[in-house]
Amino acid sequence: MLRLRNSFSIYGLAFVLIAALSLSLFAQYAIDQMLLKHGEDENLAEAEVISLFWKNDLQQLATSTSPEIENQARQKLNEKIRQHSLGHSIVRIAIKTPDGKLLFSTSPDSQDSLSATQVLAPEKRHYSEIQFHKSFHGMHAPISDAAVVFSQIALSHNDNTATLELHNDISALYEIAQTYRWQVITAIIAVLFGLYLILTFIVRRINKELVNNQQQLESSLEQLEATRMNLEKRVKERTEVLQNEILERQTIEDNLTVQKHYLDAVMENVFNGIICINRFGIIESFNSTAEFMFGYKANEIIGQNISALMPKNHSAAHDGYLNNYLKTGERSIIGNLRQLNARRRDGSLFPIELAVTEARIGEMPVFIGTIRDLSKQRVAELELESARNKYQHREKMAAIGNLAAGIVHEIGNPIAAISGLIQGIYDQRSLNSNSTDSGDDLKLIQEQIDRIVNISRDVSEFSTPQSHTAELNDLNNLIGRTCRLMRHDARFNQIKVELELDNQIPAIFCSSDHIIQILMNLLSNSADAISEKNINEGHIRVLSALHQDKVCMSVIDNGCGMATDVLRHATEAFYSTKSVGKGTGLGLSLCHSLLEADGGEMIIDSSTEQGTRIDIYLPNTEQPLQQAAEY
Repeated sequence: MLRLRNSFSIYGLAFVLIAALSLSLFAQYAIDQMLLKHGEDENLAEAEVISLFWKNDLQQLATSTSPEIENQARQKLNEKIRQHSLGHSIVRIAIKTPDGKLLFSTSPDSQDSLSATQVLAPEKRHYSEIQFHKSFHGMHAPISDAAVVFSQIALSHNDNTATLELHNDISALYEIAQTYRWQVITAIIAVLFGLYLILTFIVRRINKELVNNQQQLESSLEQLEATRMNLEKRVKERTEVLQNEILERQTIEDNLTVQKHYLDAVMENVFNGIICINRFGIIESFNSTAEFMFGYKANEIIGQNISALMPKNHSAAHDGYLNNYLKTGERSIIGNLRQLNARRRDGSLFPIELAVTEARIGEMPVFIGTIRDLSKQRVAELELESARNKYQHREKMAAIGNLAAGIVHEIGNPIAAISGLIQGIYDQRSLNSNSTDSGDDLKLIQEQIDRIVNISRDVSEFSTPQSHTAELNDLNNLIGRTCRLMRHDARFNQIKVELELDNQIPAIFCSSDHIIQILMNLLSNSADAISEKNINEGHIRVLSALHQDKVCMSVIDNGCGMATDVLRHATEAFYSTKSVGKGTGLGLSLCHSLLEADGGEMIIDSSTEQGTRIDIYLPNTEQPLQQAAEY
């Protein structure tokens, strides 16, 4: 309350001062406009008289070409105007041509310094303003501290427009108006200040009354609070049970609300589409992911049959499947994970993974479908398969490049032997044309030729693109061919490769190209690990054996091995400990992917002290693996 009183005192006084200043400015503006209007009206009336009564004199003055005649006309007009203006407030009259040349003036000032500098615009008939002059030479006598209304008025004489300039003395009226202005402003300020004092007194009285009322209210509130506490104390025992029930119900409602909001948030923010249908196949809920997936807004699809989201060849039979389940309870879809095609709003089909579960709300069954869009996964699978094939082919070409030097060396030895044997036979026949001892030499030549043929066949089989289709293969034969060919790689010149193959293992159903690629990668990694360890006796063992219901292929080396943290990431794509340019980090990752395609698995056991052992387990089956996915 004290704040209200102080604020009113400050703001009220400021308002009185601002109001007084505003009224003073407004009064000055109003007086100036009134005096300007009064003076302008008198000037216009005087201009009308001059235009009517001295028309001929003005015309003679404007058209005269003789200076003497012009001076006579000017003196004559001056006398007439002076006699006419006696007792009037007009104190100066001047006439100018349209271009600003002075034709006539009642002032002795030949320079006409009191005239306006601007020329009256053609489109304007008159212009007026109030001017204040310290000294002013009127027609009859000088005037000091003069307030005059200056007007420029257009006069027309035979299409020659002249400008009449009049000065109307309003000094007396101006002084009277100023006196009244200050009297009025003083009276208004006195009234405002009186009102301010009255209102201040009223506000103080109101403030005092409000303080008293507030104290009474606070006292009443204290009494009411005491009464309320007394009543609460008296009814507490009677309402305790009811309060507990209300609290329990509120808790249940709050929990239900929280659960509803939680479920709504989950439904709207999961990455999978979630669709709920009733027992008749009608869609009852459709989350935002499903909206993005199918191209429907929830309010557009809710209430329609779920068959609207199915391909036409499946939609007709869906209601029959649903009715059959409700009657018989036989589950063919519910509880199973299936891959199939769905239909978007524009009619296009896309692959999805569907899981359907059943829930009950009271006695009514509700079916909940969780949908995952497989479009990107399918594209990624195709891209991965393409990249894997390109990498596999590149690895083959790289291996051929590594083998080239060794093969040239291997082929060079038998060719040199053949050349020497042929030269020996030629020399022997030259000495003794009847000699028959060349049989052994020819046998040696045949052996060297067979050796070249075997090397050429191994390289040809290795470099020829193989089919990725799974078929029955002899694992030992694949191991032998691959190891025999890899021996031509210069990295294996100082490495001993031992084969320990079990001849009792059965044929396996796999892709031969995958097995060869896997074994090549493992042998290359072993050779690099032995080279990195820089030991004199590099040793690689390749084993095959039957392990329970699987066929096992193992590659064991005594190289540098892998540390625990490296072993953890060994099968990750692009993870490599080799220097730049010596490895891509895709070798073991590719092996892992190829084994998954053939239904196998890979186990790595490695340490920096003992080297690395990698066991490859392949299914022992003569039939192709059945695909679990259902389309």
